[in-house]
Amino acid sequence: MGQRRELKFKNLNEARAELKRLEKGPIVTTGNWSYYQILDHLQKNAVRSMTAFPQLQSWWLRRLAGPMILVIILRQGSIPPGTGAFIGTTPKVKGNEKKALADLRKTLTDLEKHQGPWAEHPIFGKMNKEKWLHLTSLHIASHLGWAKLKTDKL
Repeated sequence: MGQRRELKFKNLNEARAELKRLEKGPIVTTGNWSYYQILDHLQKNAVRSMTAFPQLQSWWLRRLAGPMILVIILRQGSIPPGTGAFIGTTPKVKGNEKKALADLRKTLTDLEKHQGPWAEHPIFGKMNKEKWLHLTSLHIASHLGWAKLKTDKL
């Protein structure tokens, strides 16, 4: 596995700016997933925040430890790699990157317009819109750290 870029987004507009920059391509990834897999994963998880996640962790994690971890993550402005690895949302292996990017952009717009209800996060539990939007921007930064333009230097 290669190096991961340390990206920090404060909001979805900063995430959109990086997606636009990466759109110039070609993209290389330095982790285990392709760029398509990253986009697909981010889009599906943003949708799940407005609907439901397929599996929740134990109640004590979602009610006690998870919310405390969330406070730390939101304060530091980044998600440590592997934080949600046991959620089990590995994306499909192959697909159309342009469509996946368009789907992600549409979902981010839908997310900003969504007034609730909000799904319970598998680890962090119940959150309001503000926290969901912030966490989504951090989630995007975490995964896009594994993608870069071929011409970028780390």
